[in-house]
Amino acid sequence: MQKRTQWLGGYIRWGKRGPAFIIHRHIDGRRYHVSTKCRTEEAALEQLAAFEADPAAYKPGARGARGPARPVVVTLTADLITEYVEWMVSRPYSPATTRHADRHFLRLKEWLRVYRGRDIREVPLSELAEYLHDKRMQTMRIQALKSFCAWLRTTKYLLKRSEDPTLDLKEPPRKATKDYRPVAIPPERILAVLPHLPPTSRDVMVLRLGTGWHNSEVERFASTGRIHETPGRTIMLMTAHGPQQVPLLAVLRVRHKIGGETNTPILYPEHLAAAKRLQARGRIPNQLTLNRHTSQACAVAGVPRFLNWHLRHTVVSNALQEGADLEHASVFVGHLNVDTTQRHYAQLDLPRKAVPVLRVLGGGKGR
Repeated sequence: MQKRTQWLGGYIRWGKRGPAFIIHRHIDGRRYHVSTKCRTEEAALEQLAAFEADPAAYKPGARGARGPARPVVVTLTADLITEYVEWMVSRPYSPATTRHADRHFLRLKEWLRVYRGRDIREVPLSELAEYLHDKRMQTMRIQALKSFCAWLRTTKYLLKRSEDPTLDLKEPPRKATKDYRPVAIPPERILAVLPHLPPTSRDVMVLRLGTGWHNSEVERFASTGRIHETPGRTIMLMTAHGPQQVPLLAVLRVRHKIGGETNTPILYPEHLAAAKRLQARGRIPNQLTLNRHTSQACAVAGVPRFLNWHLRHTVVSNALQEGADLEHASVFVGHLNVDTTQRHYAQLDLPRKAVPVLRVLGGGKGR
C-alpha cells in the first residue's frame, strides 16, 4: 500500500519513484482530484497556483511542472553530496540505512577528484570507465554515482535523462554460481551440540532445523506468530524414493517484515514442541547470544565451531540430498524466486534421471 502525506493542495502519494503531488479540492460543489505531475513541492505549488486561477481549464504539467529553470552548469560539490546523503536517510519511501548512506558518501567524495568542478553533463562515459580500471570498490562507486545522478534527474530536476552520462555505465557481473561455497553442517555435528545448549537457544536451533527459517523469522514467530494444528491431515513429502503421504502436525504462520505471511508445515513433534515453548516465552536471545551459546557448546562437544546462519543452508542441502527438488525446496524456505535457490544450491542437487550409456569393460584396456 502506498504511503500518503498531506500538502497545501491535497496529498502526496509516495511510490518507488518518489513523491507525486496530487491536488484534491472541492470547488463550487465539484470535486477535483488531479495529479500535478510534479515531484518537488516548489513545482507543485506553481501548479496549484495555475489550478486555482482556473480549475476547469487546468492542465497538469503546464507552466513550471518540472520546477525552476535548470542551471547553466551542474557541478558535483561537497554540499550537493551532503544534501543527497541526508535525502537518502530521510526519504519516506525505503529510507537508506546510515551505513549504506555513509558508503555512498565516501564513494561520491572519490568522484570529486574525477569531476574537479566540471559540468556533470560534459564528462564522457569513456572518462568514467577509465577511472574504474581499479577493481577495488568498483561496484559501489558505480552504484553511488548512478544513484546520485538519478536523484539529480528525478528529485532535483538538474539533469535531463539525455544528459546523464551514467545511464550506460554498467556494473561488473555478479559472482557465478560456482563461487558460492557450501556451508552445510553435518547432522551428526549438530546433534552432538544440541544437548550442551541452554534450553531457549536449543529450542531456537531445533525450530530452525525443522523450518529452515532465518533467525529473524523465529524472532517474529515467538512474539507474533501463530500455530495452526491440523490433526488427521496429511501432506506430500518429497523423498529419494518418491513422494510419500505423511501426517501433518501443524502449520506455523509468521508475517514477513514487508507484508505477506510464511506458512511452514511441521511434521515432527520435537519441532512443534520447540515452537510452543518459544511462543509461550514470547522472545528469543539475540543473534550474538545465540552464536556465543553455539560456540561454547561446540567447544564442550569437541566438534568444529559453526554459526547459527549455517542452519538454513543445512536444511536446504539436506532436503536436496534426501530427494527434494529445487522448486519444492524454494517454496519451503520462502524464496521469492526459484532462481535464488538455483544460484545458491544447484551444485547440491543430485541428478534425477539417467539413460543407458556405452560401457567400456576393463577401462578399454582389454584382457
